[in-house]
Amino acid sequence: MQSNTKTSSLFLVALFFVSTMVGLVSLAPTAVAANETTSGTITGTEIWQGGHTLSGDVEIAPGAKLIIQPGTTVTFPNGTFLHVKGNLCVADTSCGANSMGSNGSRATLTWQSPADDSALGRCWAMMNPASGNPWYNPDASCFEGVLVRDTVDISQTKLNHLTIQNAYGLPRYSADLGESRWAALVLDGSSPTMTELKFENVNTSSLLVLDLGAPTLNGGLYASGTDARIDGLAGSAVQAYGAGSPANPMTLLSTTFVGTENGCSDQD
Repeated sequence: MQSNTKTSSLFLVALFFVSTMVGLVSLAPTAVAANETTSGTITGTEIWQGGHTLSGDVEIAPGAKLIIQPGTTVTFPNGTFLHVKGNLCVADTSCGANSMGSNGSRATLTWQSPADDSALGRCWAMMNPASGNPWYNPDASCFEGVLVRDTVDISQTKLNHLTIQNAYGLPRYSADLGESRWAALVLDGSSPTMTELKFENVNTSSLLVLDLGAPTLNGGLYASGTDARIDGLAGSAVQAYGAGSPANPMTLLSTTFVGTENGCSDQD
């Protein structure tokens, strides 16, 4: 009996120890970095604030999160993009920002001009999935913008009072068209709420929505593309193909569209 009692006591002590350690692990806070990533992949939670200058493409991995605080200016190098597979929270307290953005405290994503405007950009040899041939797009700024995938959690991905400026745009294939379209912000099957977005000096479309993406555009200013180097590349302010569904439509509320001075011939 004495041996059994000791064994039971040791078992209870071990069980208590393991339970305590599990409790400590579950209470451990998630590490949060600030202005850490300038190029590469974000795998945890990161906050960008103030001025943040990047040196290359940035990807938010699935399950990771990037919070951009109101008033923050993020500067991208020429020809780079932000790839959102995880969550992107811009100036919205409901997903983690320290305050709500406003017209007086907007977050800004801006792209630098190329050091050599005649240099071939990354789209020159990149394959066009519609034709199977390279794009042969020589523009040094090609492939600038933000691509948001259908892996995001829309409760944690909100874009509020965000300005996207000087972005050339990036291409995305539309199965509904059998062709590709270009935009500075591409929602590939994702449906975030976007409040008072503003697009300035974009070469292609401001927004492209594909593959059942059903975003809510709450106000904001969306501009037509201004590119004149490649015929037919400049697009409408907003393009949507296979977007939304009867049960979950794409919604536009008090949204403003800005055209160009190209005229009305050929539906410019």
